[in-house]
Amino acid sequence: MTTRGTLAFAAIGLATIGLTGCGSVGVQPVSIGKAKPPNCQLDRYVNERDIERTYS
Repeated sequence: MTTRGTLAFAAIGLATIGLTGCGSVGVQPVSIGKAKPPNCQLDRYVNERDIERTYS
């Protein structure tokens, strides 16, 4: 295989990988909640032990 053939093969391979990689991406809809008022007080946590509710 010549250098020109190798470069052509590499270019085709990269284009194929690029096109098939983007083709398998899905979109997950996200539910939108209500916004909090501008004067809402935010909870501040120093470390994980301050959090009373477990998150998973």
